[in-house]
Amino acid sequence: MPANRTPAFKRAPQPGDLIDAINMGDLNAVRDLLQQGANVNERDYNGNNALSRAATYGHLEIARFLLTKGADINSRNKQGETPLMVAVTSSSYNRETVVRLLLDKGADIDLQNNAGETALTIAVKRQRPQSADLIREKSVARKKLAEEFAKAERAKKRAETAERQKKLQEAAKSRPKPGPKPPKAA
Repeated sequence: MPANRTPAFKRAPQPGDLIDAINMGDLNAVRDLLQQGANVNERDYNGNNALSRAATYGHLEIARFLLTKGADINSRNKQGETPLMVAVTSSSYNRETVVRLLLDKGADIDLQNNAGETALTIAVKRQRPQSADLIREKSVARKKLAEEFAKAERAKKRAETAERQKKLQEAAKSRPKPGPKPPKAA
């Protein structure tokens, strides 16, 4: 903290302080509170963690900062909604930017809320086409990455199998050949 700035909170952080600072969009207060020991995953009355609250209001810099401090990107509220789902439903002008941040930082797009909806189904249902497109793009990219990983794993296994076979063949060549078989007793 710069020497010329006093902390926004001069007392120990209390439950609700971090959520209040996020609701106000006060990044400096959020920094101060976390530096003073506030819980980065503090929850509001609906079970939304601090990251979900930042997503609700489209506070991109606060969301980014919370993620650097270890905020749970897949935390669930009482309705089973993750910060990504909350961001998709946000009415903030900054919604897609926050959705993109959460996707880029690894938000799980396959999680379902208590109603069985994923972030994509929520985006479609709420008529959020840009958010839906971002989620679809991430889904395609993850599937492609998974396919490439599986292909690399198969190639690795083939190479390991070929190496084992080569070693077995070399070992078989270096073994002494058995002598002639004794005659069968009559």
